[in-house]
Amino acid sequence: MSILYPDIPVGPPMVVISNGFTVLSTEPDGQIAGDTEKGLYFRDTRLISSYSIMVNGERWGAPQLGCRHLLRVPALPDQSTFRR
Repeated sequence: MSILYPDIPVGPPMVVISNGFTVLSTEPDGQIAGDTEKGLYFRDTRLISSYSIMVNGERWGAPQLGCRHLLRVPALPDQSTFRR
């Protein structure tokens, strides 16, 4: 810990995807444990509270997923419509 830059505590690792009023939060391996607040939400309602991936009857131990941030910028208006 530095005096100039103190440690900032963050929550447990998770994947969060959102679009409008819909939010999906999962474990890093894409699964949702039923005893957490993770899940698929629409507005204030949790629609999915538990989800696991099974292979041959066993929970899949997927490798940790990477993270990439995506920012969509609205298209700019046609430059020819601006007066100079």
